[in-house]
Amino acid sequence: MKELGKARVFSRDRENDLLIEALAPVEGSDEFRAIAFRESRIDYLFAFDETLSGIALKNGVTIPVALPFASLKQKIYGNDFDTGGSIDLTLVTGKPVKQEQELRLSKKFNPAADNAPPPDEKPLEIIVFAHGKPTDREFKRLRLREDQISHYEQHTDRKDSETFIALKPGQTADGWSRFYVATPLHYFTYYLTYAKKEGQTVLDLSEATRPKDTSALRMD
Repeated sequence: MKELGKARVFSRDRENDLLIEALAPVEGSDEFRAIAFRESRIDYLFAFDETLSGIALKNGVTIPVALPFASLKQKIYGNDFDTGGSIDLTLVTGKPVKQEQELRLSKKFNPAADNAPPPDEKPLEIIVFAHGKPTDREFKRLRLREDQISHYEQHTDRKDSETFIALKPGQTADGWSRFYVATPLHYFTYYLTYAKKEGQTVLDLSEATRPKDTSALRMD
């Protein structure tokens, strides 16, 4: 699985590579098709909202899953092989997430997709304080556009306090393409959703993410 930020890399030998069954959307239609793939074919998992997550495969296929992110992650990476080295996600893919089909095909579902806004819609500008490495204390104020973001997820070690943000290939914010902001993922997504709902053009989170005392701040 591709490493995202400081995300843990899981590996198993070929013989124990977990087999996963699911229903994947067929692009250009309302249908789903049954697929089976090995865990090693997964690029990354991501959260879409509180009840919906997704699996991005290395070949570019994105599979919506009607499970919270933590539950999906536990099913795949916390599997103890009581199921015989395979898991069946067909009951939480396909019809349970059919309402997300149009969203997925428009590429808004896939956090790594290139989803340019309409010409008359100005991309949301986001202002945050961030640090570039998982454990450093070097914060700086960044300005970026929402359409530069590839994906965001919880910090591996500080899930309740920090969010990891990765920009799309070729995109940077003051020289950084990957960084961490000191606000929980659920707050970050709430602020982002609210700003777009209200039609804001600038989301200033500099105060919400500003380190209170950088010299005394413990990053571990």
